[in-house]
Amino acid sequence: MSIIQTERMILQPFDERDFDDFSGLRRDVRVMQMMVEGVMSGPATRNTFDAYLHAWQMHGLGMWAIRDLENRDYIGECGFWDREGEVGLSVRYLLHKKYWGRGLATEAVSAVVNFGLMTAGLKTLSAVALKDNIQSCRILERLGMQVIDENHQGIDGFRHYILPLNH
Repeated sequence: MSIIQTERMILQPFDERDFDDFSGLRRDVRVMQMMVEGVMSGPATRNTFDAYLHAWQMHGLGMWAIRDLENRDYIGECGFWDREGEVGLSVRYLLHKKYWGRGLATEAVSAVVNFGLMTAGLKTLSAVALKDNIQSCRILERLGMQVIDENHQGIDGFRHYILPLNH
């Protein structure tokens, strides 16, 4: 499994030791307000975490736990998610609110997208973001992703992005 290092972070595939950090982030109301699934707890959290582990086992690609390069604090998650009904994999990311506004999401997403296109040979990538999540939309658009649907899966304001193949 692949480890990605950026200037400020290390991204490692999730393993069982990350569950407490993962579940804590998923319970944070402010962090999860812009995620379609909303706040998670109990079996839903465990199921999502297990799906993250399973993706690495099945495809050799998935979600990474993001940690501070210097002190190894858990920052959040970033990677590829096999979203039902999508062509190709979807970029997904989520950071603790204490790390917002530092450019860390952009740094992580850029590193993961580069890895996916250059190392893993992915041919297409998608992403989704609620239009009210302005920062997330900006990150995706700076990467060259284009909006193809404003009400994806029937959810008003749920933007569907695609990274054009010529990118």
